[in-house]
Amino acid sequence: MKKLFALTVIFMLVFIACDENKANPNFSINNQSGIELQHIRWNDEYFPGSGTMATLVLPGTGTSKSVKPGSGYIFFEYKNGSEWRNARTTELIKIEAKEERKIVFTNNTVIYDIQTNKTRTLSGL
Repeated sequence: MKKLFALTVIFMLVFIACDENKANPNFSINNQSGIELQHIRWNDEYFPGSGTMATLVLPGTGTSKSVKPGSGYIFFEYKNGSEWRNARTTELIKIEAKEERKIVFTNNTVIYDIQTNKTRTLSGL
């Protein structure tokens, strides 16, 4: 009887864990600009991995991650010649539970350059 009870508890925990994973939205970032991006962060979550890994998102590629619902700007570094500069999106990105969200960076994406305190398009850098 104890084995049956323990087995039932294990199955319940597995089903609860599966439901919690489904509740986390999937957030995709697609880089269709001609600019290299790295250190992409939204709502204190780094793409594509965890921590402050300097993973490049090259033009024509993308990255996705299961995230917690929330809102915030996308912060990132972009390559300007041989140096990396800090920027963020001008649009506040809100993601709700069970939502699939995709953001596409193009040359015409308006960003806020943190170092110059100016708003401009990604290709105008």
